[in-house]
Amino acid sequence: MDKAKAWAPDWTETLEEGEALLWTGRPEYGRTLLQIVGHEPIWYASMIAGVVAMWISLTLMPTEGRFGKTDAITIYTAVTAILALWAAFMASQRQFVLSKLHYAITDRRAIVCRRGRDVRLRDGLYFVSCPLDPGWVYPILPGRPLSSIRVGSSLSVETVQPFGAGLAHPGWPVLWGRIIMPILFENVTDAAALRERLLAAAAGRHF
Repeated sequence: MDKAKAWAPDWTETLEEGEALLWTGRPEYGRTLLQIVGHEPIWYASMIAGVVAMWISLTLMPTEGRFGKTDAITIYTAVTAILALWAAFMASQRQFVLSKLHYAITDRRAIVCRRGRDVRLRDGLYFVSCPLDPGWVYPILPGRPLSSIRVGSSLSVETVQPFGAGLAHPGWPVLWGRIIMPILFENVTDAAALRERLLAAAAGRHF
């Protein structure tokens, strides 16, 4: 059983009077440890290249001396282990974030629901609402392997960042979310069709 489904939000409780729920979904990729997304391959490739270059340099070192092969092997082994642990942490952080996200479109808003803990470590659901705007283009952000749709932005990181982690994860570009937090429907299947649904809802048309 997918544990995330057990806590799927009851969207009817979040709807305003007269508001209609048109679509619900969640990230379709990245919710498991080995489902690498976004910019993660760049991080991992850099780590692997660094480790390979480091160990190749071992062949150029003298066997004896103040810093010989024995010392290098000890240090290189430690660095390799640290990078491996860091890569595992990045993957687990991305899994942790994406497995706790659910999305919805109503005739008024695009909504992101994130499960997280507050400063008292109490579990709860955090909702971020982006009013539908007929002037917004809802850009599709190409991804690996699925694309995402930007449905809005937030100037307040706290509104989308419960204690421990927020919407950001290692698959995001490095500078994302430093000043303005993008609000996304991440890693969705058929992003083009979903974008059309958003545009139609923003224009007052439902399908």
